[in-house]
Amino acid sequence: MKARPSPTRPRQGFTLMELLVVTAIIASLSALAFGAFNAATTHARKAAEIGAAKSLVSAYLLYPNDNNGELMVAHYEGSSPELDARDYTLPDGTTLGSAELHRYPFRLAPYMQDKIEGTLLVNRNKDQIAEAFPDSQFHYGTSLCPALGINYYYVGGYKTDNEIAGATDCATNLTQVSKPGSLLVFASAFTEIGDKRIEGRYGVEPPFFRAKLWDSSLHVDARYGGKAVTAFMDGSVRLMSIDELRDMRYWSVRAAEADNANYTVAPVASTGVGSGGSGGGRGGRR
Repeated sequence: MKARPSPTRPRQGFTLMELLVVTAIIASLSALAFGAFNAATTHARKAAEIGAAKSLVSAYLLYPNDNNGELMVAHYEGSSPELDARDYTLPDGTTLGSAELHRYPFRLAPYMQDKIEGTLLVNRNKDQIAEAFPDSQFHYGTSLCPALGINYYYVGGYKTDNEIAGATDCATNLTQVSKPGSLLVFASAFTEIGDKRIEGRYGVEPPFFRAKLWDSSLHVDARYGGKAVTAFMDGSVRLMSIDELRDMRYWSVRAAEADNANYTVAPVASTGVGSGGSGGGRGGRR
């Protein structure tokens, strides 16, 4: 008589090794998915800021068409009589005073059909501004921290006591710009308010003015894989690294004319702000 075969024992579960292998596979897949999600998010944010830069520089170039080639003043410093009596009403009925108009954003707003979101407020800076400023000062915060800062030392200029400080070195009219494709107007910017970092600032400073300004990348934010979004006077938009942006020929028409990558503004005898003396330095660091 044949012996009966032994019944097969039911499997008790995964071994420790099998569990470790499965866990490793899940972790790897999660890391890949997370990396792909981050890459897609970064790409979307970059595309949004590139679109904002195109809209912003296009709006900026409309201003000289209405003003005999004159470039919009980028920044007013201190008391500004020509702004004190001005205000601006947004489509929602909000009236902004001179405090919000000292910097370029809301003076440029009419030329971009008041499209604030998507041009001044891009990606994360709207929420960052809301966290850093009370509700009553949100528009003021927006004027301080648009996503892209203007090259206000050398384009449009900063105005003190009704004079453009350093005007001989600053492009104030389109007729002064012989190479518009080489003159930077806007760049990705950042600022820090207290312990909060905001992806935006009204102005970006050049590597050099009367002296070296950059220790690393003062207010220029290379937030896209080590590159910043930049917009030029011819309306073109590019991604540029900090090393590329150390070249002063991108910042100043005088630097381009002199073919001098390390160009600095010649010192002036007077130190009064009206003559373009120390006032510019203070304005750049606020």
